[in-house]
Amino acid sequence: MINKEILKAWKKIYFDWKYTISATIISSLVYTLNVFITHYNDVTLYFKREGFIKAFGFLFLLSKNYHKTITLWSFITLLFISILTSILLTLIFFRIKSLKVDKNQKKIGWIPSVGLFLGIAAPGCAACGMGLLAFFGFTGTFLSFLPLKGIEISLLAVGILAFSVLKISKTLLGCNSCQTNLNRK
Repeated sequence: MINKEILKAWKKIYFDWKYTISATIISSLVYTLNVFITHYNDVTLYFKREGFIKAFGFLFLLSKNYHKTITLWSFITLLFISILTSILLTLIFFRIKSLKVDKNQKKIGWIPSVGLFLGIAAPGCAACGMGLLAFFGFTGTFLSFLPLKGIEISLLAVGILAFSVLKISKTLLGCNSCQTNLNRK
């Protein structure tokens, strides 16, 4: 559960413009990466015909209208995954920067890695091939046999990412060097 101490820590971290900009860029990249994966053939064909600048504009247009091409739940989970991934990565960056000062602190752990992998592997819609899972052979047909048509994987990714964000946030509160960095501002 998010308590006042975690919110206070987030406030101090994200009032630093570097972390706010990093989170915004990461969130946009995760979202755009999923649009690109879903429309890979279209974007590469457009790139071959029109060049990089127009293909980039085409990708921007696809990103802007992506919510119209997937189910509402797929879009909502993709937004959550994008936002949680950006929060998690910026907290990890903050933690790594703080750990350079104090080498005796514990490692971050493997759970955030699982959440990040699932968030990138399965953020889209089952009918579209579900992100990177399509590259591993899990097609929309396979995932459509699941009760929620593949959204389970996205919901699992959201849950793991949320848990990871909270876990890392709590470690920031218990870390002497991180607390020092949080108390400086």
